Amino acid sequence: MKKLKIILNGIINENPTFVLFLGMCPVLATSSSIYSAIGMSACVFLVLLMSNISISLIAKFTPSEIRIPVYIVIIATIVTAVSLFVNAYAPGIYTTLGSYLQLIVVNCIILGRAESYASKNSVVNSIMDAIGISLGFFFALTIVAALREILGTGVITMKDLEGNVTSITRIIPLAKEDKVVYDALITEFKIGDVNSLKELISEYSNNGYNLSKITKELKVITDETYGTKEVVDALKLAANQSFSSPYEIGLLAQPSGAFLVLGFCVAGFNGARKAIANKKAAKAAESK
Repeated sequence: MKKLKIILNGIINENPTFVLFLGMCPVLATSSSIYSAIGMSACVFLVLLMSNISISLIAKFTPSEIRIPVYIVIIATIVTAVSLFVNAYAPGIYTTLGSYLQLIVVNCIILGRAESYASKNSVVNSIMDAIGISLGFFFALTIVAALREILGTGVITMKDLEGNVTSITRIIPLAKEDKVVYDALITEFKIGDVNSLKELISEYSNNGYNLSKITKELKVITDETYGTKEVVDALKLAANQSFSSPYEIGLLAQPSGAFLVLGFCVAGFNGARKAIANKKAAKAAESK
């Protein structure tokens, strides 16, 4: 029960993003899509788990005067190892996260848990703390990313570890006339006739539709590759980027939109926490 309490504490009472406001840079920078949010959360978990274990093991033998530099060296070493691992086995995530993967070294969540928890508790409890804090970070980052991606672009785009698009799901519907054009293009993608597709694009372009992103994709497609799943997915992605729903809020997909969504989520999360705490306090008072 105590171990579960430690995990729940990291998710709710000490949620690193919504309550402690730690690690804001990766939240703002990598919350543009659910794919990048999952990738960053996984990397933070690996680093936090290994750093908590390492620091819990050496804390008693580390002089207090040099403990922070020692912790930073350990964290930097772990981040380097994780970066190399991700680059080798998940190049799509590595490319998506870019420099923010290396910047986990200075992420306040990692050093903060090392100093405030791992250095003062057992290895087992430090592992539970890493799991709880990582889950809290994952839930917060994924919620922000989902709101930004869905409300800002209208679709959810998922990729595999190599960075190839695996699914494109439109959540917010297009306007009726745009949906007719979109469906016609998607159908044409699957047929596999390049010339027919080019004629269709030309027709819709003359009617005022901006399909330059699809045209750009066609330039790198050969007759042999056209019709394959990879090509169809690339064309679908370009098609989704070419259309926007009247119900989308494009600002949320922009960097500045991260602040708006994060503020909304923080207010909602802490408001719910306070309401639950007040309800429990009221029940406790009634029982007395």
